[in-house]
Amino acid sequence: MLFLVYSLDKPATGKEIRRRTRAAHLQYVRDHKSAFVYGGALLGDSGEMIGTLAIIKAADRAALERFLKGDPYHIERLFEKVIINETRQTLPEAAPGFLDAEIATAAEQV
Repeated sequence: MLFLVYSLDKPATGKEIRRRTRAAHLQYVRDHKSAFVYGGALLGDSGEMIGTLAIIKAADRAALERFLKGDPYHIERLFEKVIINETRQTLPEAAPGFLDAEIATAAEQV
């Protein structure tokens, strides 16, 4: 399963927590990079880091929660808000013809 994890830093303390835990977080990511489809910082209008966006492969929601609990950003409570949604990949196509099949399914529902 794929999960989108959208996390926003705490406004008052986020910069300090992020600064203090960034190296450990990046090491955790490096040690588990096979779980990531995508991962990176969310940037504010002036380019500062304000959160994190990741698409993570996990067996189920419980496995994802266990995975996140090991991340130093989560351990140190960097985030004010974390939104998690299961997602599925449409682009780039995970398998040839997937998008055409989605179009056909959508057309049938009209």
